[in-house]
Amino acid sequence: MSQTPNTDLWTVEGDIGPASEKSAYADVELGTPWGEYLRDNAAESTGLVLAAVGDSFESSLAAVMYHARDVVFASTGSNIESSNESQALDDDVKPQWLEEWYDGLGYCQDLAEEKLLGAIDALEDQNVHISSLIIDDNWQDIDDSGKSQFHYGWNSFEAQPKAFPSGLKDTVSRIRAKHSSIKHVAVWHALLGYWGGISPKGQLAQTYKTIDIVRENTPKRDMDLEGPMTVVAKEDVRKFYNDFYHFLSTCGIDAVKTDVQFMLDTWTSAKDRRELTTTYLDAWMISTLRYFSSRAISCMSQAPQVLFHQQLPRNRPPLLVRNSDDFFPHVPASHPWHIWANAHNSLFTQHLNVLPDWDMFQTVHEYSGFHAAARCLSGGPIYITDTPGEYNFDIINQITGRTPRGNTVIFRPSVVGKSIDQYNDYHDDVLLKIGSYHGRAATGTPLLGIFNVSQRPLRELIPLSQLSGVLPSLKYVVRSHETGSVTSVMVPDEDTAYLPVILDIRGFDILTAFPVAKFESSTRGILYTANLGLIGKMTGAAAITSNEFSSLPNGRVVLDTRLKALGVLGLYISNLLELSIERHFMVTIQGQPIPPHTVIKSTVDQQVLEVDVETAWKEMGLEAGWSNEVEVKVYFSIEKDTESSQNRDIKP
Repeated sequence: MSQTPNTDLWTVEGDIGPASEKSAYADVELGTPWGEYLRDNAAESTGLVLAAVGDSFESSLAAVMYHARDVVFASTGSNIESSNESQALDDDVKPQWLEEWYDGLGYCQDLAEEKLLGAIDALEDQNVHISSLIIDDNWQDIDDSGKSQFHYGWNSFEAQPKAFPSGLKDTVSRIRAKHSSIKHVAVWHALLGYWGGISPKGQLAQTYKTIDIVRENTPKRDMDLEGPMTVVAKEDVRKFYNDFYHFLSTCGIDAVKTDVQFMLDTWTSAKDRRELTTTYLDAWMISTLRYFSSRAISCMSQAPQVLFHQQLPRNRPPLLVRNSDDFFPHVPASHPWHIWANAHNSLFTQHLNVLPDWDMFQTVHEYSGFHAAARCLSGGPIYITDTPGEYNFDIINQITGRTPRGNTVIFRPSVVGKSIDQYNDYHDDVLLKIGSYHGRAATGTPLLGIFNVSQRPLRELIPLSQLSGVLPSLKYVVRSHETGSVTSVMVPDEDTAYLPVILDIRGFDILTAFPVAKFESSTRGILYTANLGLIGKMTGAAAITSNEFSSLPNGRVVLDTRLKALGVLGLYISNLLELSIERHFMVTIQGQPIPPHTVIKSTVDQQVLEVDVETAWKEMGLEAGWSNEVEVKVYFSIEKDTESSQNRDIKP
């Protein structure tokens, strides 16, 4: 038994061999010996069970996951060649590239060339600049003579001739030439090529050594997997991936979405799984690092072999990994379940070396706001997949913002979103609560997404103390994104520190708790203030990159903040009703006073000052310069006017 702080952790070992397998499982439906079907390891091996007891669910889970990582690393440390090559390639992964890849708005579509170009044009006409374009499942040259998609094989590296008549390189060149805001262009492909591997009659099968593999049929989503599939053999897998990604990079592709990774787990032969699973995973990872600097999305990869071999160890760069099943726009019952499943899956995936991807969604949909709010809280990337020309720009504007340099960015919290009610069932008729956090410990901002995933209206009283990261030693105000209203100052441990919530079917909201700064005035008493970030955005607190309140000797308070995008800055001031914008406030952007009409008291909440940074920036003709952030300073007086100051505007 080993222990971690506040946690007891036990490990239990036991032999797993033919005798124990036979006694425990007498009948195997597939007719193969149980040991051959169960174990990818050819030799008799040892099973290991980890269990922990701690002060909380999170501490117990963390203890198990940290120890599991050590166990996995110790058991796979013999793969020195792959680890060394990955580490060498990891040195070329640039942090700024990862920031662009994670924080830009993505667009994913399975369209032919002309429709794809038209879809991007329609977005840019509305000043929405996609930074990552994903060409989804439809571009490959496929042998579709099989009985279903799951039996179609891939013919050759070049794109499908009818949909991309001049080839993939020409299409990508046209996209990049016309749309400079697109930093990355990715393509979809299956880990084994296509859903059915590669075509035994195609060019790829003539170039690389192949083998035929039998799959186990599964009822999952009516997948008809029965029968053999052709895949590249072990001897040629690394060459296959190196050649493929070299081809993509010459076409201007600099990222991939690699799907259908679970297919490795459907092979009936343990020998095939044993020989090919890590071979494919390592070849894919090394080629990704070599050609795309870790810009990859791993999809349908929640099989144990993939999770523990590729996603749990931290000796390689983190991946974007799909956190759940697909987004199904035309299946009504799937939408609340999709959010619930992602929130609970994140309890596990938060401990992997991944950034959870909650999948794309449509902004024109009855659940569009529901999905948008969840993606904003997820802490992962955001991609939209609307029908070309059909966009809800109100939703898009709530999840994105324009930087001073004209880029479109999302507002991703520092901590991934996850369920804070770990033991609630999907059918319990309670609100789903997704907790997240942005900023530094103690001084950062707790966020709580609340979603009605049931089929009836729900109401609850939520304790302020339930929000992730709320400290009993601090005071907070809580803002509702949906209503725009802000609570009075609350102390987490007080009996009145509850947030009443009423949500209809498909209802949602995001509650953000802002720590308040306290100041004492000799003439007005105590006042509280808080930086609310960009108030038009679902997770506008994540737009704050720095935040500092201070008092000046002349009886004034100054907020010095930096924002990652333009928009409307909100400032909570407890006695704002007593203050005059004309007499008591001065606001500057990049050190210059802004037009007076861009500063108003909110019509929704009279304790909130609104500073329209975006309008002021445009009217002042400001430029980004060397920085891609906006510096805003708000000065305001906390003392009552004296005779000498009544007719004088405040100055910094």
